[in-house]
Amino acid sequence: MWSGVEPRRYPRRIEPLGLIKAFMIALVLGLPGLRAVAARGADLLSGCNHSALSHAVRRRSMVELAQALLELLRPRDAPGAGGLVAIDSMPLTLPSTVQHGCARINRTTVGGGVLWAFALHVARGANPVRILKVIAGAWHDSCLMEGVELRAAGPVYLMDRGFYAIDLVARWIAQQVRFIVRAKRTHLRYEVERVVGKPRRVGLVRVTLDAIVRLGGPDRPLRRKACPRVRMVRSILPTGEELILVSNLMDRGAEYLLQSYRQRWQIERFHYYLKETLGLAHLYSFQQNGLAFLVHVAVLLCVLLLLGGDSQKPLTVDRLRELLRQLRRACGFFGLWRRNTMRKGQTRHLKKKQNP
Repeated sequence: MWSGVEPRRYPRRIEPLGLIKAFMIALVLGLPGLRAVAARGADLLSGCNHSALSHAVRRRSMVELAQALLELLRPRDAPGAGGLVAIDSMPLTLPSTVQHGCARINRTTVGGGVLWAFALHVARGANPVRILKVIAGAWHDSCLMEGVELRAAGPVYLMDRGFYAIDLVARWIAQQVRFIVRAKRTHLRYEVERVVGKPRRVGLVRVTLDAIVRLGGPDRPLRRKACPRVRMVRSILPTGEELILVSNLMDRGAEYLLQSYRQRWQIERFHYYLKETLGLAHLYSFQQNGLAFLVHVAVLLCVLLLLGGDSQKPLTVDRLRELLRQLRRACGFFGLWRRNTMRKGQTRHLKKKQNP
């Protein structure tokens, strides 16, 4: 009865390192989906189909393996006291209308994000990227920093206004963490103790206040809250927007604080590179563990590109883009990926569509 019918052959166990290599190839070549990944990496994946591949990506063990590989590539020597490290979070969100297994962010979006540190102007052979936290669901930057320990008397950490909180500033000062953080103008209260510099122009920026202040206002001690003593620089950008910087670098001038904070934009360019150039905005898994796995694989690919380059050029986002372009040209890159994550402003559009 069974003559002439071949028995069904189940694929062998997927090799974990082969799975990571297959998705690195998928990011480099811009493969459109899991079927293409399974076909392109058949030798690495032991000939498994796209369904088995989907289950393998969402395993927690695969995320832990990718984390372990990144830990092996961590820099032996962290940036010194003169180095700059930008800290920021990057969202990876999906429309809630698609079939998913992710945490809920709001009515229209699901997914999460990642919090990391990006070292600026690091030496060749070092890993500039460090993942601090992988986030599931909604988050706030200042709350994420509660469990993150920064290096005392180390590099200068650059953070946007989402990380500004008086209690965090007081904790960093107590731990001797060097930082420059942009303060929120809303509900900003402080007392000026000593004016350091006169109002002046620093390039195209107009400095209106350069002083040593105590945050919190006169009634804050009555509420038993911290009142840290910091250096504050208030300035007006060429666009007319006000920039307020808070730091514990008392011996540095306003010019240094402004120029250092301006370099924080490199981490924003790194976000754009991951999503728009490398193709992380096109996801191969809509599961929470799958998102974490893809983030780690994308960062691992970036680190290998930087460490594998034989050029003496500095490790910057522009250098990353150049190395990826060379690799894709050598591999015969044949097409572009399609974005299936949320764009900026798309959430607002969905809300208006649901509530006309």
